[in-house]
Amino acid sequence: RPLEQMLEKLLPRPTDDPALPGGGAEAPRLAQQLLLRVTISCPWCAAVVDPDPDGCRAMRCGVCGFYYCWLCFHKELTNQAIHRHVRDAHGDLFVAQRAVDLAHGAWRRSVVSDFMRGIE
Repeated sequence: RPLEQMLEKLLPRPTDDPALPGGGAEAPRLAQQLLLRVTISCPWCAAVVDPDPDGCRAMRCGVCGFYYCWLCFHKELTNQAIHRHVRDAHGDLFVAQRAVDLAHGAWRRSVVSDFMRGIE
C-alpha cells in the first residue's frame, strides 16, 4: 500500500474516475507492475530466483538451465563462459555481498527511474 500511495502522489491528472488516465484508479496496477519489474528474475526465462544466494556469482537457472551473472545479469550459454565473465568483469567468482547489494541497488534505481519516466 505505501507504494500505491507514492504512485498516487506522482501520477499526472489525479482523478477518482477509473475511465480517465492517472490518479488513484491506476495506482494499484502500476504498483504491481513496478514490483514485478524490480523482482530479480532469470534474464533468460524470467523465473523468479532466490534473492539471496550464497557463494559463486555465476548462476544457473533452476527452471530453464541457462547461465547468468548474479551481479549484472549478463547471459551466457555455458557454465565455463559465465564463470569467465564473472571473473573477468567482477574480479572474483565470490564477490562480496556488499558489492552485490550495490549492483542490485543501482539496477533497481534504474528500473524505477525508467518506469517513472514511462508514466509521466
